[in-house]
Amino acid sequence: MSTASPIDAPAPSLATLEDAVGAAEDRYQRALAHVRDAVARSAGGADTFQLQIYDLAFLRAGLSAAGAMLRWARSLEASTEAEFAASMAGLFTAETVADLRMRLGMRAVDYGTTREALEAPFIGLIDGVLQQPPQRMPSRRSAANSWRATARPAPSSCPTTSA
Repeated sequence: MSTASPIDAPAPSLATLEDAVGAAEDRYQRALAHVRDAVARSAGGADTFQLQIYDLAFLRAGLSAAGAMLRWARSLEASTEAEFAASMAGLFTAETVADLRMRLGMRAVDYGTTREALEAPFIGLIDGVLQQPPQRMPSRRSAANSWRATARPAPSSCPTTSA
């Protein structure tokens, strides 16, 4: 039996992150279908389900952003920006999965599921990733600082006005 903690786990691969977003998308689609059906059967219509629709709208935005970040990271795999892009994609994926688990999990019955069914695809590596302390992002500061040093005029060369 391994004694390694989730914090010791290696950073997830882009494939693992894509699987997590895929599982989150599946849970989202199931919840959306359930709410659509409930709205269609309700005498009050969509007004009765405003909170669920609100949650689903935010989740849709998060899933779209996480997917976009993963596609961006994939496009930069062979570049010097690959580590930075993968870190950003990991951040968006972890935030999206955590948001989905929180929003749908608080009222799982409203979305036609159970907490256990909602959690099932995320048990394991993704939980380890979500529990990791924040890691330092690869620094872009040195390049930014060198640009600023050459782009900013020295204070003595700035024109002055006299009153």
